[in-house]
Amino acid sequence: ISQFLREVPSYKAPFHPLAEYAKAFENSSYKVLKIVDAGSESLVLELEDERVIKISQGEIFTDERGRRKFDLPILDSGSFCIGGVDFSVDGYYIIQPKVYMNVSAEDTQEFVAMIKAAGYEDADIGYARQKQLGYWKGAVYLVDYNSVRRK
Repeated sequence: ISQFLREVPSYKAPFHPLAEYAKAFENSSYKVLKIVDAGSESLVLELEDERVIKISQGEIFTDERGRRKFDLPILDSGSFCIGGVDFSVDGYYIIQPKVYMNVSAEDTQEFVAMIKAAGYEDADIGYARQKQLGYWKGAVYLVDYNSVRRK
């Protein structure tokens, strides 16, 4: 991961301290294929073994997020320190299965109905379903845990 992050131009991930991320993953054995997404909350990298890693300066999963029946499973997770003596923040990462992100409008509607029946509401799935949902093992899962919240 470190070498890959050192080679990414900063304009491709403007919200992320790539040099700090590279230091944090210096001893990692993960092999990166490409950047999947570089949003304001997390940097998503495709790994060579049908998995992705999401790296963030903010905690990616809190309370029940990542553990609900409709959430894409978390295969591994961890934290690291970004910064130094004078200033530091925590960084976090999760490993998830790679998903097929082109979820149909019909499947999105069924997913939203299912979460509503379970006591949750759509925070932004309808707005950006292509980045929030994905197919894994034949079912639709929530990829971005923050796009659903309790009613």
